[in-house]
Amino acid sequence: MSPGLSRIKTKDNPKISLTRRLNQLQPFRIITRDLAHTYVGGDFYRLDLDLTDPKGAASLVLDLITAIPGLGAVTSEKGVLVDGHVDYWADGSLFEFLDKALRPDRGPALFGRSFPDLVCDDLQDEVGDFLGLDETSASPAAVAVAGKWKSGNPGVSASAFYDVCAQGLKNLAYMKSDGVVLPGSQTRFDGRWRLSKRNSPITQTVDRKRHGRGSKAFRGAFQRLRAAPTTDRAIWLVCSGGMLSLAKLKAEFAKPQPEPHVLQFYHLVLSTYSACQSVGVQLRIFCAE
Repeated sequence: MSPGLSRIKTKDNPKISLTRRLNQLQPFRIITRDLAHTYVGGDFYRLDLDLTDPKGAASLVLDLITAIPGLGAVTSEKGVLVDGHVDYWADGSLFEFLDKALRPDRGPALFGRSFPDLVCDDLQDEVGDFLGLDETSASPAAVAVAGKWKSGNPGVSASAFYDVCAQGLKNLAYMKSDGVVLPGSQTRFDGRWRLSKRNSPITQTVDRKRHGRGSKAFRGAFQRLRAAPTTDRAIWLVCSGGMLSLAKLKAEFAKPQPEPHVLQFYHLVLSTYSACQSVGVQLRIFCAE
């Protein structure tokens, strides 16, 4: 480990260096150059994986991923801001893509279902970028949607995927059947999503309620649905732009020796899936074709 890391100290205690903190928390994974071993949680494990068989070890990861037409063509996360209040986000942005696909009144349900009750929960104490509820169909659902965008052509980006995983997992407590109450005020979703441009007077606002009932009714329905044993409680991770291509991932899995970042992606999906399953929450991943 670099000696320079030992010279970096915490603000609260100058005796604690970055090296010491890394040794304590072990917030990293290492894959050896020969791709035969990985270091996770303080121990080395042998990588006895054959990802070339789509019905073998790779099947669990591939089964969690759904390719969505158009996600690879998304050009930004929230779009170029305009000054003032608008009804929608900018064309080409991930937020506009999600708003169209998740609302029952704007476009085709590209993700397999739309939500009669949908709010934008982005910024501040968010549980997801969007929260969707459906208690009118035969399969009721409460879903937290976390989306990320990366520039470039769709491939397999483990680092970018780590960010969207972290966004989803940090709020698992809110998706448990006995989870904590949604953060924020009772009227949060009756207000406006507000984002300012750095070093600019431009501030854009959009209504947080995207479809359906108002904030208090939404929050009550969320609590009710989340506690019901028949509800599909799920976290959706939406990877847009250059983050992930299902075709590219399958091609990487087919190689006798996948690249280290592909193995990192594989294990990251498995650990995220395991964390979700431990509290009875489904995981779905959406990406470019």
